[in-house]
Amino acid sequence: MVGQRKRYVRLLCGVLGLWLLCGCLGKDAVVGHDRDVLSGEYLVYFSSLQGNPLCVVVAMEQMPASASPRNEKTKWQAHSWLFFPGTAKYLLSERGKDKKDPETPLNLEEKSLLFTSDQDRFVYYIPNGFDELFFVTDTLFPDRARKRQDIEIHYGLIPAEFYWNRRKTSGTIFYEKKQIPRQVASFSEGVLEGIKPGNRIYALWSPNGEFICLQRETEGPETGGWFAAMHDRRGRWEETYDVKVVELPSSSSGGLESLEELQIEIPPWSVSGSFAPMKEIEILADSQGSDTQEPAKAPESPSSLWGSLKGLEEVKEKAPAQFLILKGSLNVGTEARAVHGMAMVAYGG
Repeated sequence: MVGQRKRYVRLLCGVLGLWLLCGCLGKDAVVGHDRDVLSGEYLVYFSSLQGNPLCVVVAMEQMPASASPRNEKTKWQAHSWLFFPGTAKYLLSERGKDKKDPETPLNLEEKSLLFTSDQDRFVYYIPNGFDELFFVTDTLFPDRARKRQDIEIHYGLIPAEFYWNRRKTSGTIFYEKKQIPRQVASFSEGVLEGIKPGNRIYALWSPNGEFICLQRETEGPETGGWFAAMHDRRGRWEETYDVKVVELPSSSSGGLESLEELQIEIPPWSVSGSFAPMKEIEILADSQGSDTQEPAKAPESPSSLWGSLKGLEEVKEKAPAQFLILKGSLNVGTEARAVHGMAMVAYGG
């Protein structure tokens, strides 16, 4: 076991060294793309592990350090979360101004890494004592674009892999990049679109390939509308503002603490659904020939997979967003799908 562990560590270090070299040579680092715009990149990773949904969310935002075009420095901030039923971990909170060379990867603390390689693959690595988290995507190439007022929005679904020690999980990310021209951007808020106070996101996915992202885009303290993008199993995207979202019961705080049920209706696509918070890990018990399988609680010992993930150390800062895992049923036309989902409400960076 010790020898196997050493071989695994050497292999992982070699992979990380290769990715770091690619990132150092790359043209698109996480920080320092275009100083004429405010830019935000947001990744929502979703997969299934032991039958349970596991998600990683990363938000990276940058903006000029002042409204003056002559100021070449760029402010940036980065956040990340890992969450699954009953647990949400705030893993990363970093901010600052870029160095002289904006193509240098963003190196966090002593060993943590966050950068985009020369192949435009996003790489994120966190050591945690004897445990290691490694997250890497395929090339970040959004296949859709839209415009809201002066904001350019590009998004798409991209394969990704999540490694926790020697366990590999394959999944998908919803990748979104938003760019706001300098002349129309507000520098007073200090945050961009993703972690803007009041913003809400619901991402829903089914095993047979459907994916729906619902976003409440705030226009002011009291106003905002819902937008939906759906990727069907044939690989086609559809978009609409004709969306109805009901959160029961409504929360005066605006958070997810009191959410008991989420109801959605999207008339143009004949889509509707109902979802509830998934508050604990479930495993499928051995049915011994039965036609049905009843969910049971997974073991929570520190040595278990979920126990070790729960043991990940969090940053000390107050998280600017809250997350929740959902489970429910999605009706697409006359067909019903069992789906998982994630909910996010932003408080501000």
